[in-house]
Amino acid sequence: ERIRANRESRRADASRARADEIALVLARRAARAAAEGMLEEASQDVAKAASGTSNDEILQLAFEFYFGVGNLKEAEAIARARLAIHGANAKSTSTASAYNNLGSLLFVQSKLKRAIQMYRKSLRISKSIGGLLPGIEDRVR
Repeated sequence: ERIRANRESRRADASRARADEIALVLARRAARAAAEGMLEEASQDVAKAASGTSNDEILQLAFEFYFGVGNLKEAEAIARARLAIHGANAKSTSTASAYNNLGSLLFVQSKLKRAIQMYRKSLRISKSIGGLLPGIEDRVR
């Protein structure tokens, strides 16, 4: 029984890894399509890639895509999903990055006080784990 459970667990892990691999290929293909001006194709690929994944690299690529094309609603949903996955109070680069993303969203919407709050959260987390996100200190001065 235990051997069978271990085997099933390994299969599930391999299946998740394969799904993440496919989603990452889709996210990268979307980035290329967007760079070539094929936004509809890129948007479809990003939506497929981000759907149901907890892979932080894929979610960050999706955030960057949506933010870059001005779809702030989807960009915010991705940033908040990253916080939900990694924990809003987690001391991780993923959480710091998600707060940085939210700060950027609020900044472009001219919600400067809230943007600074998000940048500061990102900075606090980054400092606590010994690494700073590029440019973060400049955003909170």
